Amino acid sequence: MKSLERHQMLERQLRQMLAEYEQRAAAIRTTLDLLVNAQASTNGASSGSGTAAALLDQARAIDATRRASRNGATPRKHAGGRPPRGHRLQDDPDYHSRAAVTARRARTRRFLATLDPVTPRPAKFQGIGPLMLYGYIAKKGDGYIRTSKPFPEN
Repeated sequence: MKSLERHQMLERQLRQMLAEYEQRAAAIRTTLDLLVNAQASTNGASSGSGTAAALLDQARAIDATRRASRNGATPRKHAGGRPPRGHRLQDDPDYHSRAAVTARRARTRRFLATLDPVTPRPAKFQGIGPLMLYGYIAKKGDGYIRTSKPFPEN
């Protein structure tokens, strides 16, 4: 059953890619046609600067139409690197400053101080996964306990 689902998903992805590349190919063909027509119309004229500007405007309009036809889907790659997301703390320039790192570590240290090594306590703390991953806390029953591993001072 899972292999059928995988094949269906792969087929859907391939069809989406095909449609996208067909759009790109149509835009390239149209641009080539515009270039050939512009070259043919400017062969008799002495200067073709007016037609070149019109040609660029037509090409931009075609590209804008192609991009708008994606129904609001975001492109796979963005010029600026990773795709834009909602507000991310890591995008803040002060996120990696020494003061911010020290404040985050102090907040984590205060949270770890509330945990007991024997009695499990339910935790409502964002970022509990890395603390478990690196062995500062452990899951016990419905809560978490503090392990003996010391949290770094700096």
